[in-house]
Amino acid sequence: MKTKNRIPYRLFLLSLSVLLLALSCSACKKKNPALVVNDPEHITTREKETTKPVEKKPSLGLHYNRNTNEENKHDGTCTVAGIGTCKDTDLVIPPNTYSNGDIVAVAKAAFKDCTQLTSVTIPDGVTSIGAEAFAGCTELQTVSIPDSVTEIGTNVFADCPNLQYTELGGAEFLGNESNPYVILIRVKDKNVTAFSIPAQTKILYTDAFSGCAELKNLTVPNSIIQICDRVFYGCKKIQNVTIGTGVTAIGRSAFAGCNAIESLTVPFIGETVGYTTNTFLGYFFGAEKFAESAEKVPSSLKTVTVTGDRAIGNYAFYQCENITNVRISGEVTEIGMRAFWKCSGLTEVLLPQSVTEIGLDVFRECTALTEIKIPDAVTDLGGLVFYGCTNLQKITIGKNVEKLDNYVLGNCPALTEIHYTGTKVAWNQLEKAANWDDDGTSNYTVICSDGPISE
Repeated sequence: MKTKNRIPYRLFLLSLSVLLLALSCSACKKKNPALVVNDPEHITTREKETTKPVEKKPSLGLHYNRNTNEENKHDGTCTVAGIGTCKDTDLVIPPNTYSNGDIVAVAKAAFKDCTQLTSVTIPDGVTSIGAEAFAGCTELQTVSIPDSVTEIGTNVFADCPNLQYTELGGAEFLGNESNPYVILIRVKDKNVTAFSIPAQTKILYTDAFSGCAELKNLTVPNSIIQICDRVFYGCKKIQNVTIGTGVTAIGRSAFAGCNAIESLTVPFIGETVGYTTNTFLGYFFGAEKFAESAEKVPSSLKTVTVTGDRAIGNYAFYQCENITNVRISGEVTEIGMRAFWKCSGLTEVLLPQSVTEIGLDVFRECTALTEIKIPDAVTDLGGLVFYGCTNLQKITIGKNVEKLDNYVLGNCPALTEIHYTGTKVAWNQLEKAANWDDDGTSNYTVICSDGPISE
C-alpha cells in the first residue's frame, strides 16, 4: 500500500489562510480607516477635528449691573461691572445673560488689577469700555475688541506691560481676528512726517500721535468715531488737520501743543456731537472753561471749518482774536450766545441757510468784520448781536426775522447799507426795539427787495 504525499495539500491550506487573512485586513482598513496610524497620507476626519482650537466657553461668576432708561426701568441691557467670583485666566465675556439682557458695556475699572488675567475676549455688541477697565492687569497678553466698540475711556490698558499689539505702518493697534485695527493705540515712530490711518480704525486712543513733532498734516477718515484725550499732543509742526464727519467725541487737549496749526476742520466745536458739553474751541487745546479758552488757542490758527452738528455752542469762539475765517456748513440751525464775541480779527464768517436762530451778543465787538449775510431762515436775532462792530459796512437781513432787538446794530458807525430780502411794507411792519440802531449807527440806507428806504 502506497503512502499519500500530504505536503502539497498542507501548503495549499497555508497559502489559502494567508490569502484570507490579507483580504480580511484589507476589508477592515476600508471599514475603519482610523486604524491607520503614523501615515501622513491618511489623516482621518476624527483626527482633523481634534486639531481644531477648542472654542472657549463664556466665563461664569462675573458681576453685572442692569442698565436703565429715563424712567429708571431696565432697558434690556447690562454692563459687566467686575470679576465677581470668576477665577478664569482666559476671560470670555458673554454676549448676554439670561436675567440681565444683552451686554453693551464694560464698566469703569471693572477688571482693574486682575493680575491673573492672561487674555480677554469682549463680545460683539459691546459699545463702551470704561476708564481703567483693564488697568494693572500685569499678566494680560491678548485682548479681542469687537468692531461694535465706539467709546473707550482713559487709561483702559495702563500698566499692562505684557499686552501684545498688531503693528502696521509703524503703529500699534488692538482689535479682533477679522479686524485687528479697531483702536490705534500709538504711533511708535515719533519722527513720522505723514501717516495714513487705516479705514478699519474706529478709535484714536489717548496720546496716539503724542510727540510726533515732525507731523505736518493729517486727515482723520470718516471711519473714526472717537478721538481720545491728547491724541495730537505736542505735534508742534502740524499745520492742517481735517477731522471726518464720523467723529462723535473729541477728548480734551486733543491738539494741545500744536502751536503751528493754521487750519482746523471739525464736525463740531467741543467735546461731543449734539451741542452738549464744553462747547468752546479752547477745549481742543486744553482749556478747562470758556473764560480761558482764547489763551489756549494758538495764535497761528486762522481758519476753522465746522462741517456738522446742529449748533455752534455758547462761547464757541469767545475772544479768539486771531481767528480770521469761520465757515459753517452742514445742518447747523443755531448759533449760541456770545459765540464770536470779541473775535476782533474775524473778517469772514459764512453762515449756512439752515440757521434759524442767532443768540445774544453773537458777533459783538467783531471789529474787523465789514460784511455779513443773515440767512433767510433766521427768525430769532438776539439783542446786541452786532454791537460794537465798528467797521461793519454792509449787512443782509433775511425777510423772516421777527424782531430787531435792543442794540442789534448799536455802535456800528461805519454801516452804510442794510439789505433786507423782504419788501418795503414788510420792513416798515417789522417790530423794532426803540434802541435797535443806537449809539452812533445812523448813516445807512435800507435797501429792500423792491427798492431803498431812506432812514
